[in-house]
Amino acid sequence: MAESVAASRVAPHAKPHTGPLTNGAVQIALVVAMGGVWGAAFPANRYAMTHGLPPLGYTFWVFVVAVAVGGAVCAACGVRPLLTRWYVVFTLFTGVLRCAVPVTMIAISMQHLSAGLMVMISSTSGIVIYGGAIALRRERFHWVRFLGVLCGLAGVACILVPQSSLPDPDALAWVAFAFGVPVLFALTTLAVDYKRPPDTPTLVLTAGMFAWAAIALLPLALITDSFYVPNWPVQLVDGTMLLHGLINGIAFIGLFELIRIAGVVIASQTTYVTPLAGVAWGVVLLDERHSGWIWLALALIVGGLFLVNLIRRAAAPPR
Repeated sequence: MAESVAASRVAPHAKPHTGPLTNGAVQIALVVAMGGVWGAAFPANRYAMTHGLPPLGYTFWVFVVAVAVGGAVCAACGVRPLLTRWYVVFTLFTGVLRCAVPVTMIAISMQHLSAGLMVMISSTSGIVIYGGAIALRRERFHWVRFLGVLCGLAGVACILVPQSSLPDPDALAWVAFAFGVPVLFALTTLAVDYKRPPDTPTLVLTAGMFAWAAIALLPLALITDSFYVPNWPVQLVDGTMLLHGLINGIAFIGLFELIRIAGVVIASQTTYVTPLAGVAWGVVLLDERHSGWIWLALALIVGGLFLVNLIRRAAAPPR
């Protein structure tokens, strides 16, 4: 496997990335696919939280399933972790701060806030990522690219704002609490790009990250009496945990690969596709009907993806 973005910045003689994933159209397709998969997590989470599942117990099982997915893929590909100190530190950091904490915060927030508002709050991580990438000199500022980011946010607003009302005063504290989610997402996404262990396969990093998330959540669930024992035979509410775990396993592997190949700003565009996908899943699963705002949002999101990728291709050095 090719070296990571972080490793290539440290090693000046590293070979540039080549292959189909360096193609801009392929990267857009991957962003759309990952955003579509991740969008299904919101209705799954919302359903579980409104049907009595405890947030910590739910999130623990989500990552148990994700560990099983990651471990199975690693076994199938014949890769296994090299238990170096940096690997353990990196997977512990991302497992707790990129997985366990923010996903639990989303679950807790879903008990008090609408799903649409939670998606809107989570999507702001793209702006934080862009600013952080510039501050760390991982990305160059460009007005066209920044316009692409704004187009993405405008697309999200077209989906959520016309259909959502402002929260009542009792919900304001939960809104402030929920804004910790995009901050954690942004900080840990930048860490994946900046401090990723060199020469370590994405599959191995992902499996380790999920394992630490489950390990961290289990004692918390037991101590707070929030551990959940799944039903047998399995019921629909238990299926949401399985679905969410499968989504995490698939989407995180794809996200890590996209960060490695394309950089954090391109990868952060999934934060704009996910709300659009969440609305689409609502149409398919809940028979929802929407206005022309959805089509305007689609145009803005696709346009934002194009603008961000356009500058990257124009600035890319010849290979």
